[in-house]
Amino acid sequence: MAQIELNKEQYLKVLQAIGIAGMMEEFITEEDSEEAVANKNYEFEEYLLGFAKEYGLEDDEEWFDELMADAYDMANEYGETDMYQRLAWELAILSFKEKYGKDFNNDSDEDFEKAMELEDQFLDEFEESGLDNVKIVK
Repeated sequence: MAQIELNKEQYLKVLQAIGIAGMMEEFITEEDSEEAVANKNYEFEEYLLGFAKEYGLEDDEEWFDELMADAYDMANEYGETDMYQRLAWELAILSFKEKYGKDFNNDSDEDFEKAMELEDQFLDEFEESGLDNVKIVK
């Protein structure tokens, strides 16, 4: 079996990455498979935690709980940032025709640049007002 040598910082980063990956996998898993996926992820996490003493980490799991809280905070912050980024891009594409009088052409560098400018305008608005000015019209 191949072995990978990690320093303490790298070991902690792997634990965080596994925690985030497990959280994401469980989030998108079908309900009937969720428990099996969670158990598989828990077993792998426990295996990795078996090396904690080699990195000078205490037997208690307080440090691990803090590490996972930081990881989840990071994942949530990423999710929020990604949501605004995706929404801004979708709104830019939706408003492209109104602004430029033609449909957005994904293969056009010029259209892409123009759409990015629109996206930046939406991102600026989100930075200033969040979603306060977003309205859904049916």
